[in-house]
Amino acid sequence: MTETPANTTAPAIPRGWAVVDSIYADRPEAERRVTEIRAQHSKLNPRIFSGSTAGNTAVARFLIVYSSGLSETQAKRQLQRARGSGGPRDIRIMRFR
Repeated sequence: MTETPANTTAPAIPRGWAVVDSIYADRPEAERRVTEIRAQHSKLNPRIFSGSTAGNTAVARFLIVYSSGLSETQAKRQLQRARGSGGPRDIRIMRFR
């Protein structure tokens, strides 16, 4: 049986708009950040998704996401809620296709 390295396993981000905190090349770093966010901002629900940059699926990226699969209007509203709940000021919305 072949195991998938823990560094590359995370669900793919759903299509649509998402509220994104950070992007990491290394899953353990992303998990550390999720732990920090949960400790500092209990109202937020950060999750880790996998993604790739510029269509390059060989380069794994791990995104910390608060909400996903949204319309642009919903994402903007969720962004304001996340910031209003004490979330980091540098979170942003991104579109995934």
